[in-house]
Amino acid sequence: MGTTTRQPHRSGPARRSRSMLDPLWLLNHLANPVVRLVLRSPFHGLLSSAVMLLTYHGRRSGRSYTMPVQYARDGHAIYVLPGWPARKTWWRNLRGGAPVELRVRGRVVAGTAEVLAGRDDAAALAIGLTRFLQRFPRAARASQVHISADGDPNPAEVQAAAAASVMVRISVSAPSGCPTAARHTAPQRQQDLPDRRATTGTPSYLCRQSASISAARRHGEVIRCLRAQPCSKSTPSG
Repeated sequence: MGTTTRQPHRSGPARRSRSMLDPLWLLNHLANPVVRLVLRSPFHGLLSSAVMLLTYHGRRSGRSYTMPVQYARDGHAIYVLPGWPARKTWWRNLRGGAPVELRVRGRVVAGTAEVLAGRDDAAALAIGLTRFLQRFPRAARASQVHISADGDPNPAEVQAAAAASVMVRISVSAPSGCPTAARHTAPQRQQDLPDRRATTGTPSYLCRQSASISAARRHGEVIRCLRAQPCSKSTPSG
């Protein structure tokens, strides 16, 4: 007759000690609480240029959760690249679009988050991933993307990495007290702006943003607001 070898029973403390060696456990239970405290304090400037607080609601529980995430900003869009997306579930609550609250550079702003994943979002993923890797070149190694001497990710490798990536894109509203863009637009109408794409190759939305910033500089009272957070094109929704 064959003999059966009984596996030793693993006690609760043994399982806990093993889980405490998990990088994800260390991040959630040790690092994140400290980062949350710093970002909510007057010393947020130590981290807030690269890390923000994201508050979302669980789709099933309805509870609110707040977590620190690295972010890259591109105009009115903020991109977040979840680490270990297969093991993390928070970004799944944002599928189909969901309202979120952000604490960016000490200011609280409202936004709408959406998940970018799959072939249908390939173009948007490539844009977001390029911007994120420009901001955080060290993240390029995990995505198997090479960064040039000028700091630009390899376009072909970005396209390949985007096909297997998950990103969160957040469209932000103007922070409380921030003047609306309609009040501080350039003197000429937006449709009368010269099409600089024909001469410089600059996308039209960057041309309009540049014109708005130039006009704002002539209104000293909004400079601080624009530097802290770009104003929305529409009135804040609250």
